[in-house]
Amino acid sequence: MISINHLELPPFESSQIAEHARERVAPGAMMELELDLQFETGGVTCRDSRVIRKSNLWRDFFPGDLDRQLLGLPVGERVEAAFGPGTLTDYQEGECFTAPRAAFRTRKIARRDLEPRLGRFYPRGFLAGQRGLFSEDRRPLRVTGLADQRIAIDSRHPLAGVSPRLGIKVLGTWQAGEEHGGICNDIAMLAAGEGPGMQLPLPAGTSDFWYPEAMGRLDSRPDEVFYERTRLVHHLDSHCRDQIERLYGSLIPPGGQVLDLMSSWVSHLDRIDPSCRVTGLGMNRAELEANPRLAERLVRDLNQEPSLPFAKAQFDAVVCTASFEYLTEPRRMVAEIARVLKPGGYCIIAFSDRWFPTKAIQVWTEIHPFERLGYVLASLMSDERLDHFNTFSRRGLPRPEDDARAGELELSDPLFAAWARRRPEH
Repeated sequence: MISINHLELPPFESSQIAEHARERVAPGAMMELELDLQFETGGVTCRDSRVIRKSNLWRDFFPGDLDRQLLGLPVGERVEAAFGPGTLTDYQEGECFTAPRAAFRTRKIARRDLEPRLGRFYPRGFLAGQRGLFSEDRRPLRVTGLADQRIAIDSRHPLAGVSPRLGIKVLGTWQAGEEHGGICNDIAMLAAGEGPGMQLPLPAGTSDFWYPEAMGRLDSRPDEVFYERTRLVHHLDSHCRDQIERLYGSLIPPGGQVLDLMSSWVSHLDRIDPSCRVTGLGMNRAELEANPRLAERLVRDLNQEPSLPFAKAQFDAVVCTASFEYLTEPRRMVAEIARVLKPGGYCIIAFSDRWFPTKAIQVWTEIHPFERLGYVLASLMSDERLDHFNTFSRRGLPRPEDDARAGELELSDPLFAAWARRRPEH
């Protein structure tokens, strides 16, 4: 597997108390940390980064001997340890079992009932009463089989069978003042909980993201009506955009031909080599004309005409930023991307948790952010010409102070990305 090097964090104001700052981690220290979880299974290499603004070395629970490794560590350095299957995850009491189909408690999202589908994740509370599960439990379980009015369930942690590596980088440290009470953090739970692993493909078979209603949208009018209005605004905050730029810059080679798919007035390609030539394909002519990074501009509705007007093996990279959720024929578009990629070229799809709700496809609005990574992966893996599947995510950055929503939201828009390589021809 060819996996991405670690992306540097964008600069942000530290939460540490400046006058109490230290150069090394001391006993009882407060720390600002980056948790870096890595795992590989099912032909996919995954990396998830999460920033923790305040951790207490004395009070928090660290897996293995990572707390001892952190003691005395200089700011900016990192430690890492490998863990066996099940040793890092936060619940192991679950098991694989079958339950009556009628026991699945449907929930409505946007006035639609959720149904159990093969390979998909649902809150454990959807099967309350089965095997001791209770309705308030939001941790995920997975449907692994559907037959004869019964459903097969894997209620273990999504990473239960995986051997991950956990790295911890010290972003800052300061001397703790006198504290009374407080909250203890479980570092393993912060690293492996809340979604990592939900992007992994079903071990046997294909997850069902493709049922008839999956590609439906609340606004069924032609896309040209919605995109007729020119929107010269950023849809993601500056920290998230910075991460996308760093990701593209790390994967796209100098001198490459790049296709910015579903492009707009910005391409998030400021960190690729200036020698690269970028073609933009989007829906709004004025937005494309306002994009200074584009050497060529084409207007095309990919839902109306799901093909790319380019020659075979024309591009070294195809990027799609915060737009894949609007495609109504994603697998057909992936096939087109594979066709226009040169052998060894990359298709990179990046997104966050913000979108136009009336134009996003139904399945996108129903699933967990990490399962959206699984949906993108399933789309990429549907074409045999692609290999070297990777995902990257980063969460927990503070909201940029100059962002319009800084007073409403504490955290920056998270980054989720998946990419694949066009197989070399032999």
